[in-house]
Amino acid sequence: MHIAADLKPAGTANDIRQVMLSLSLVRLSDAREQRLMAADTTVPAVVWIVTLMGGALTVAFASLLGVPSLGMHLAMSAAMAISGALVLIMIIARNNPFRGDFRASAEPFEQVIAQVGVSE
Repeated sequence: MHIAADLKPAGTANDIRQVMLSLSLVRLSDAREQRLMAADTTVPAVVWIVTLMGGALTVAFASLLGVPSLGMHLAMSAAMAISGALVLIMIIARNNPFRGDFRASAEPFEQVIAQVGVSE
């Protein structure tokens, strides 16, 4: 960004190019700051509390249902517990959007770098 600020354009067309380059660099810098802030944030504690309490209540209510056999009752309670666990696994996987299997791709940033390289 310092290099772009030091450029001395010679002519109106170059003035316009420098302004456009400066605007692009500012937008790129702002987007980077937003990505860094997003990477530092985590799922709020209230989401964890509500999810865990909701899962516990769901499994508890499943135990209150009248089922003809103990095996069916255990299978239903296990299915409810597994469903809640899958929700928790998804929250953990999506907690860090720039790391892990579900991370955001670097492809858009590479495209911007390629476009800036072509315009030089």
